[in-house]
Amino acid sequence: MHADNLEVLRKEAVRLIQLESSLLSKVAATPGLVSTAGTSEQQTLDSDILEHSMEILEGEKTKLEAMDMVVAVVGTMKAGKSTTINAIVGAEVLPNRNAPMTAIPTLIRHSPGMKEPKLLFHNNQPINSLCETINKALSNAPGLSGRIVQEAPELEGALAFVTLGANVSQEYKGQSGIFEFLKSINDLVRICRVLELEFPFSDYDEMHELPVIEVEFAALSDKEAALGRLTLLDTPGPNEAGQKHLKVMLRDQLRKASAVIAVLNYNQLKSQGDQDLQDEINAVTTLAKGRVYAFVNRFDEKRRNDPDEDSIKTMVNRRFDNDIPVDSIFAVSAYRAFISELAQRSLEEHGQLPDPDQPENAWVEEFGQTCLGMDWEDKLDDLDTVSRAANYFWEKSGFGIPLERVIHTAHQNAAYYALDSTASKLVNLSEQISNFINSRDTALSKTAAELQKHIDSLRGDAHRITALREEKEKEAEDLLGDLRGRVSDALAKTKKQGQAITRSLFEKGVIAQVAREKKVMSHTKAERERLGIDTVSDEKKRSAVSLGDLMAGKRTLASGGEKSKEQVVDPNDRDLEFTSADDAKSFLTKIEQALEVPISDLSEQLREALSSTFQHFNGQLESEIARKSGEILNAVSKRLGEDGFNISLKVPSTVNSSAFALKTLDMSDGIKAGTKSVTRLRRQTATGAGVKRFFGNIFGTDWGYDEYEARIKVFRVSLDDLSAITDRLLEQQENNWHEVVREDVEVPINNSLEGFFGELEKKVEGLRGDLLQGVADKEKSKSEQDELLTALKSMVRDLPALQEDSEALQSDAHSRLKDRVQ
Repeated sequence: MHADNLEVLRKEAVRLIQLESSLLSKVAATPGLVSTAGTSEQQTLDSDILEHSMEILEGEKTKLEAMDMVVAVVGTMKAGKSTTINAIVGAEVLPNRNAPMTAIPTLIRHSPGMKEPKLLFHNNQPINSLCETINKALSNAPGLSGRIVQEAPELEGALAFVTLGANVSQEYKGQSGIFEFLKSINDLVRICRVLELEFPFSDYDEMHELPVIEVEFAALSDKEAALGRLTLLDTPGPNEAGQKHLKVMLRDQLRKASAVIAVLNYNQLKSQGDQDLQDEINAVTTLAKGRVYAFVNRFDEKRRNDPDEDSIKTMVNRRFDNDIPVDSIFAVSAYRAFISELAQRSLEEHGQLPDPDQPENAWVEEFGQTCLGMDWEDKLDDLDTVSRAANYFWEKSGFGIPLERVIHTAHQNAAYYALDSTASKLVNLSEQISNFINSRDTALSKTAAELQKHIDSLRGDAHRITALREEKEKEAEDLLGDLRGRVSDALAKTKKQGQAITRSLFEKGVIAQVAREKKVMSHTKAERERLGIDTVSDEKKRSAVSLGDLMAGKRTLASGGEKSKEQVVDPNDRDLEFTSADDAKSFLTKIEQALEVPISDLSEQLREALSSTFQHFNGQLESEIARKSGEILNAVSKRLGEDGFNISLKVPSTVNSSAFALKTLDMSDGIKAGTKSVTRLRRQTATGAGVKRFFGNIFGTDWGYDEYEARIKVFRVSLDDLSAITDRLLEQQENNWHEVVREDVEVPINNSLEGFFGELEKKVEGLRGDLLQGVADKEKSKSEQDELLTALKSMVRDLPALQEDSEALQSDAHSRLKDRVQ
């Protein structure tokens, strides 16, 4: 029953694709209808938009033939994209290297029963033609090949391949064959850059033109056959090796994919590469709404005081303007998942791990070092230990949850996802086609003066949008200013608390130090030697049984009398001395821990302030923007509609826009090592000294010891230094939090406003450009206008049904998908 219903929807989607493709072909074939991109005012459709739209439709048609759900996996360099794909597949089908290897997009398709991966490259002719071109260029420049190898020895194999006249095959089997192919393509791209030749990227901008790796995904091997087919798309990141063309390729492939997995490097969440990736993903979220996921990789490198998992998810959600829901964001370690999964699979299939000395089993050593420890080689034969380690690291990788929620769900519902993706693109494109054709058609029946009136009105609409934008940007800035003020006030208060805590703990430390020294000096020298305790005070020789002459020095009791004298702590004396670095560090650790309490409380207050800001933005401010924008677009549609224009303008995607992290407090540089001159006791060596010490120990005296002057090592802690360090740490914390406000609040909100109003202005400006072209049509001859009108009338007839059927398909496909995944 499900298959029958899906087939009906698939056929309907194919019919609509053919209808839209036919309309676009007619638009392209009609003389004078479409302007060349960049040569005139912005239009709803120009030559570039037209070509790209037809490519998207062709790609959707190809995917629907097999009900392909294509999940684009994209990430910045060193984010772990290849490792993530390998972890999903359960086999190393892509090289795990720091160097970029994704020269052109590559498909990885789940093929049940295919244990050994196989790469198919039917579209190999453009690459082989390139090899001939490179060979000719090298032949015409003797010695050039050698110079290239001298600067880049790793290119020697590719250069030899080219100069020998070899061809790239259509099929490569096994891991080594696939790696060889991928490296060859990457090397050819690099050689082209050196020779200033153009790599044929344009020949690989369609799904059916790409290389395909067919392999069974281990996690899906025991799953029942699904309707549709799941395919991963390994997409070049925007910052790989500084190749600017990759940004264009990335955007193109993201628009054509059914869903997107963004692999983010936990340690570089605010890098330029991640910002570029964010921009590209935000640009396609309307087409892939509900099908965009984020894997925050390398989360196992999180430090003790870094933000927790929920905070990271919230931060990523906001940086992507809420387009990736929190429950679609996963903190993972793809590397841990990959090596532990290989170990689990090897134990299950072979009962042991393979020989780590074989090149293809290099992962065994990585697994051993990571999961078993330094003595991993001694543990490989202990299957229980290996199994427990593999299971433990798999659980700790955090990969099981996204594998179930994203990959398993995508596999079971691939056909529904494919239809939902296609329907979204059909609706989006049908609106563009309809607005363009209707505006140009109606414009031909209007006078130039009538058209100019509408053009002027649209200019006024654009001004109203600009005014609304400025108004809401001002409100957003006021909102952000209030947040910044609350942050600054709270931080100033915490600075005062921090200094008070430091002073209080220092004074307590002074008192504790005096008590300690007093206790130490209550022992005889012999007792101190036996107990192994030391002092920073002078050791005065006890010649009587009295407890006088106990301590000396600024942190000790005064000597010279028979009775102990309690020392009063001098508030103006601002140094503490310790006999060991560990004791000094222990004292500072107590201050660090005490400071964490008010700072943590402050973090919670700032999180609440942050939440309040976003609630206001995503609630009141957002609704006002959507309402007023809708009023402008409705007024445009109504005004043009009253004059015969059939225009449909929808409000863009809803305008949407981190946790405050506690940095590690380290006051260790508050310890200053030094020396001081003190009185010390040493054993006498004369005859009878041992007897003296024996009786001295009985009577509590230092008989048998002599005083001498010595220099000892001490570790000082200064209140002045601690106060300065406290200020510096809190200032660093303040800078960190202001950076959080800027990066995770201001930037997302401003980007949201810019994206929303940019799309809004684009709609109105595109319509205005269409009407301006209509004015230009008036300058054509009568026969040319009649010919254009006839062509447009033949297209207009199909538009109402196209929009209505596309929206109906989207509603039906989305409803069925929603029922399946809930």
